[in-house]
Amino acid sequence: MPRPKTIATTARPTLAAILDRLYGVHRTAAWMLAFCPLHFSLGPALLLRESPHRGVELYCIEGCAPEAILRAIGFVAAAPQKGAL
Repeated sequence: MPRPKTIATTARPTLAAILDRLYGVHRTAAWMLAFCPLHFSLGPALLLRESPHRGVELYCIEGCAPEAILRAIGFVAAAPQKGAL
């Protein structure tokens, strides 16, 4: 599995704030799973977790861009920082 991208937003949403705007949220051992807001699928396709060093990490198994996911649920992504993933 590729390493998830870290998203820096102007509002700096927490994992809890993001999860509040998603459907079908449940926990696995290391990740939270939810339905991706950008496409319809038969099950959760979006993996999320909070890292103390990287912030909130998002990974859609269908390949949706993390920036697009945040825009779809009402968060606006900030300009990328130097050295950010």
